[in-house]
Amino acid sequence: MTPAEALVAAEAPMGAPMRGAPVEPVVLAVEDIRKSFPGGRRVLAGASFAVGKGEAVALLGANGAGKSTLLRCCLRLIEPDSGRIELLGADIRALRGARLRAQRARVGFVFQRHNLVPRLSALSNVLHGALARGAGAAAWFQATAPKRLRAEALDCLDRVGLADSAAMRADRLSGGQSQRVAVARALMQRAEIVLADEPVASLDPAAGEEVMALFAELNAREGLTFLFTTHSIEHALGYARRAIALKDGRVAIDAPRAELDPVSLRDFYERSS
Repeated sequence: MTPAEALVAAEAPMGAPMRGAPVEPVVLAVEDIRKSFPGGRRVLAGASFAVGKGEAVALLGANGAGKSTLLRCCLRLIEPDSGRIELLGADIRALRGARLRAQRARVGFVFQRHNLVPRLSALSNVLHGALARGAGAAAWFQATAPKRLRAEALDCLDRVGLADSAAMRADRLSGGQSQRVAVARALMQRAEIVLADEPVASLDPAAGEEVMALFAELNAREGLTFLFTTHSIEHALGYARRAIALKDGRVAIDAPRAELDPVSLRDFYERSS
């Protein structure tokens, strides 16, 4: 069966989607997640997939397919209506209070908007990643943070190629540099998995490629687990080992990169819009 034929089969209403087996151990398992918003608008209708430790996985889908909602449900930034989410060995829907915060702290979340504090330096913004680990208010500013935390934050900036910009204010960074600082902040958090919601959508093409290449490098070099939403077929095929695509609130495609090609994925998009 060709990739295009497999995609057609995967879209069959009564057929099961193609499955790309995740690497073991599984660090994120999503089972039958459903979510509707006020007015009865159904966004997720039983989505299921798993991500293995050290994988780089792209989450694709047309506008309104539920990509961002699903990603936020994984951390309970949005509460799903039903289903199960096991994140780093815990049923996250069963957690409350301090236990939920502690589990979330093990996950880095990179947004389209980089959510940096504009008037603070790149280094101070990276230090904020230590707050999730309980570092205390002193970690808010580079001038008050303990020396060991400053050294760790500088190392995180070095890992994303921005050590020389540590003192620069966030509002003077380029878009690509800002997103790199956001990635360094997730590294400072010591995240075991990074979820990224269209992380380069607000960047120009060149900066977007640099940031995606950075994620790929961290995945390959450090084994960082990476799940990202994207509209870009090229990014999905170029920077992920596996692609998952949503249609009508369900997983329609779950396949390794080797089984997919740009033509068949574009055809899927056209029929999903």
